[in-house]
Formats: sequence, structure tokens, C-alpha cells
Amino acid sequence: MKICLPVQESSQQKILEIFKKHADDYDIFELWLDGIKDLDILDLIKNCPKPLLCVCKGDEERGSFEGSEESRINLLIQAAQAGADFIDVGIHTDKKLIKKLFKSKGKSQVVLSCHNWDKTPKLTSMLSKISEMIDFQPDCVKYVSYAQKVDDNIHIFRLAENLKKKGLRFIVMCMGRHGKISRVVCPVLGAEWMYAPIDLRSSSAPGQITVKDLRGALEIL
Repeated sequence: MKICLPVQESSQQKILEIFKKHADDYDIFELWLDGIKDLDILDLIKNCPKPLLCVCKGDEERGSFEGSEESRINLLIQAAQAGADFIDVGIHTDKKLIKKLFKSKGKSQVVLSCHNWDKTPKLTSMLSKISEMIDFQPDCVKYVSYAQKVDDNIHIFRLAENLKKKGLRFIVMCMGRHGKISRVVCPVLGAEWMYAPIDLRSSSAPGQITVKDLRGALEIL
């Protein structure tokens, strides 16, 4: 099972230092392009010691990108053409822009994602959204919901089971304090990777657990 480090920094140099320092602790780095003030994508990709997943998020996904949607997608396309291993784009994005990204992605693999920041819907609702995502033929689908109660994790576990039976590559989990258990169980159920910060201060989403705690829990399982 792979563990991914979300990297949200405004300084290119700081990012490169994180890459070097934590190369042995993680399998993948997720780089948030939207907050980097002195961005040089080619330099970051060249000096990243592990597979690189690039995201660029606006307000809707709790990111800081302030430009137009087309500019946001163009930045992801630039990352893909520069050699990023993975590109994550939300299904809420204008469909024409999603298609543009897929046509221009080169060898990059696309993770098509959906985040529900309010609740965990019923399985049928989540599968309906997955079907919409599959129409674009992504390399991997990602569904993240917010757990209002511990029982919400069961719906995410059933989603993981369903996607595995369909032979799809997937990433699923619940956010929030009630969703922490999903970050340990979903990798066991077949999720491609799980996100874990170095420490809780650098979390990129509510309910994340540190890489040390995640590895410890997975070893117990």
C-alpha cells in the first residue's frame, strides 16, 4: 500500500527541501500548484525523487487558485506535459475543460475526483457520480466524503468493495474525525494510496492522520 504526502507550500525551495528530506518516508508526493509563488514546474518535476501527483485547486476544493477555470486547467496541462506522473482534477470542473485536459495529458495518468465536504451520501448516489466520472475513462477515480458519524464509513467501505469488483483503480475515504478509520481500512480494501501528512499541522484535509500513525495502524492490520 502506498502513502502520499500532500505538499502545500508557497516556496519552491521549501518544496525541494521537503522532497529531499522525506523521500524515504513516502511513496508519492502530492503537490498543490495553486499556492506556489515562484513556481517552476520543470525544476520541481526534475528534482522530485518519487512519483509526483499534481493538483491545482480553487475555493470549491479548499485551494487558493485565484485565476479562471481555464487557467487552472492549463496549469495542470503544463504539469502533465512537463512530466508529472499523475494529475488530479475534480469532476465539478467544466466538462469541456476536463476533455481538454485528457487530450493534452501526454503520459500522465489522470485521477478524476469528487469531494463532498458536507456528508457521506448513500451508496447509490456515490455510484451515480462514479458512473459520470467513468465516462471520461480516467486512470483512477477518487471519491472523498465527509463523515458526520462513524457509521458513514460503512458506505465508503461498500463503495470500495464495489469499485474493486468492477476492476477499477480507486481512492476512497471519509474526511473528518469520524472518518479516520477509513484512512486505515480503505487501503486494505484496495485503494491505490492514502494521504498522510508529516504532522497534523500540515494536514491538507480534516481527519488526516500522520504517516507514523498510519503506518503503525496498517502494520497492526
